[in-house]
Amino acid sequence: MSFNSQTAIRSGVRCAACSSPNDAGARFCGECGVSMHRPQMDTAQSVCNNAPGGAQAPSFARPRTRNTVDPAISRELGSLLVLLMRERIFLIMHWTIFVTLSLIGFGLAMKCYTEFHGDDMSKLMMAITPMLFINLSALVCLTPIKGTKREIERIQEKIAYLKFSVRFKHLL
Repeated sequence: MSFNSQTAIRSGVRCAACSSPNDAGARFCGECGVSMHRPQMDTAQSVCNNAPGGAQAPSFARPRTRNTVDPAISRELGSLLVLLMRERIFLIMHWTIFVTLSLIGFGLAMKCYTEFHGDDMSKLMMAITPMLFINLSALVCLTPIKGTKREIERIQEKIAYLKFSVRFKHLL
């Protein structure tokens, strides 16, 4: 019979404190470090243990610390996510303004061209006027769109750094 993790769990015992599966011969829990007291041990085995049933884990078998996130980092990540949502709303708002102004300018230009009675040059001059002024004001909206995109990238970079620092805090 070959050894694999499933046979170890099936033949192992569960810790009374944290209910994590352990190997059948384990003296201490691998998760919480509590002594695995088994009342059905024979006397020869208990003499070899030299440890009473309620003994603490030795210093080399310290319980693993749970991966907890520092509350300050958690708050900062939450505020960054709120800022990211706000910037995305701003981006959608700026794009909506840009598209709406462009459509209004194009619609007025088409209306001026089709409803003006005159030669083609006069129609073109009448159509260029609203197209020029309204669409130039719409082009002013492109500057905040670019700034908002840059701000979103900066916030996403901060979020990525915070996630990296949480994941690899034991190396930093």
